[in-house]
Amino acid sequence: MDEELRQFLSAMESRVIARVEGMEARTIARVDDLEGRTIARVDDLEGRTIARVDDLEGRTIAWLEELEARAIAREDGIEARAIAREEALEARAIAREEALERRLIARDEGTRHHVNRVFEIFDTSLRKYIDQRCDALDTSLRKHVSDECEKVETKLLTAFHNWASPVDTRLRSHTAVLRALDLEQEALADRIAKLERPDAA
Repeated sequence: MDEELRQFLSAMESRVIARVEGMEARTIARVDDLEGRTIARVDDLEGRTIARVDDLEGRTIAWLEELEARAIAREDGIEARAIAREEALEARAIAREEALERRLIARDEGTRHHVNRVFEIFDTSLRKYIDQRCDALDTSLRKHVSDECEKVETKLLTAFHNWASPVDTRLRSHTAVLRALDLEQEALADRIAKLERPDAA
């Protein structure tokens, strides 16, 4: 009976440990998956932003080159007007380039700020979700372990009671037999003593 009880306790302990380890592994896997998807989304957003900035810069450079070519072509016809118009075009081009550069810088800063804001919001919500899930998992795990321990304790007490009741009954019957034997031994001793007294006389 003791061996069966030990085997039962060992099996229950192994099952509880296995279930706890399985739940912990699934929680870690879900956290890693959420982290990977978050990083992938941030990398994708950053790549698209850089691509848009590069495309706008290329079109700006092409437009400036086109303006410069047109100014050089007109310079061959009317030198004075070409020079004046070239200076005007250059000034306008510089102004537009500066304006475009300022707009690009502002847009880039706005995009970066927006990305950082989105990432902060997502990171905060992700951390909150993970904390809530971990708290819920910890509460559920504690309740499950407590319930399992209570079941094991109940089974142990029941098994001990079932084992102890027959043993107690046997001990009481043995005690009664021993008392009867003691009484018979005392009676025999008295009889032997009475029988020996006449012989001694």
